[in-house]
Amino acid sequence: MSNIEIQYPLWAVLLCLLAGALFAALLYYRARYFPAARIWAKGSLAFLRFLAVTLLSLLLLSPILKNTKEESKKPVIIFAQDQSVSIKSESDSNLLIRYQEELQSVIDDLSQTYDVKTFAFGEQYREGIDWQFTDKSSNQSAVLEHIGDLYGDQNLGAIVFATDGIYNEGKDPRYANRSFTAPLYTIALGDTTPDRDLAIRQVFYNNISYLGDKTSIQVDITAYNCDGSKSNLSVYRISGDESTLLESMPFTIDSDDFFQTIELAIPQDFTGLQRYRATLSPLSGEKSTINNRKDFFIDVIDARQKILILAASPHPDIAALKTSLEQNKNYEIETATIRKFQGKVDDFDFIILHQLPARGIDDRAILREINIKKKPRMIVVGTQTNLGELNQFQTLVSIKPKAG
Repeated sequence: MSNIEIQYPLWAVLLCLLAGALFAALLYYRARYFPAARIWAKGSLAFLRFLAVTLLSLLLLSPILKNTKEESKKPVIIFAQDQSVSIKSESDSNLLIRYQEELQSVIDDLSQTYDVKTFAFGEQYREGIDWQFTDKSSNQSAVLEHIGDLYGDQNLGAIVFATDGIYNEGKDPRYANRSFTAPLYTIALGDTTPDRDLAIRQVFYNNISYLGDKTSIQVDITAYNCDGSKSNLSVYRISGDESTLLESMPFTIDSDDFFQTIELAIPQDFTGLQRYRATLSPLSGEKSTINNRKDFFIDVIDARQKILILAASPHPDIAALKTSLEQNKNYEIETATIRKFQGKVDDFDFIILHQLPARGIDDRAILREINIKKKPRMIVVGTQTNLGELNQFQTLVSIKPKAG
């Protein structure tokens, strides 16, 4: 539907009509410059002048043309189905098949009046329901937040949430960041009898660590209906089919709704992407131990700095320097005399030159390479040092022998 709106009162429009009439009257009333023209011709010209002046005057009032288009959309109803293995393991197979058929019938009926969307969730959320019940974990807060992001600003009528209420990833769905106001209806699935359950809720760790360090990890542990039980948290390094125990800590469960965060430090003895596994020793009466373990990966980097102590000849200072530097685990020390050194300057991060350049030793090639590679260096001056060549090798200070 289209309509024209003017922000001025009605008398302004009347003034525009009056202006058009006045212009037409002034120009054509008793006009003598068309003596041979007929009366109807003069009247037509006067009307056109009236129309043109009136329209121009109306345009000065800034009229607004509004076009309104109405579109009706069906309210959206969302069905979110839990696809975790706990649904299948805790439910009678015949009842599960019947539930699937009845839910599909409800969806078909509602689709005639509503725009029905379906989601499955578990390890990840996805559109559509596959009825496989094979997901090893259940993140209920993620799918609720995703639904809010997609449909929170649309005509969302209701959300039907079918789950057994067991989640082992993400936040408590009651406190999820839900950006929708539509009502949330739940379908309770699975066995309603409370089971004993011990689980690793989450493992917090740094993705990157350094060789020789100890990495701190935090393990969130929950337990239900296990008051008075004891368990053990262990962390293993997994390499192929072999596992190596790194750390272990016992703990006691002191309530039926138990939560505890345990912090452990695991050593990093190998470089590369390392696989680790946190496990909880199972309790008697646990119906499922799938959530008693969780794998995680840490990339271990060798960040040690290589230091070369290069000397003109053997000297007690060299051993003292090496012993002092080796107290830092991040330093890898190598010592050599200039005549026996067969390595590459490029392999070292820092070079200590002991009494080099030296008299009587051809060390110009290696010193030139140190300068070309711009290697950080420390120079220890002694009685063997050739001060003339030293002043050419570096330009920070000029050292002259004491006269005497």
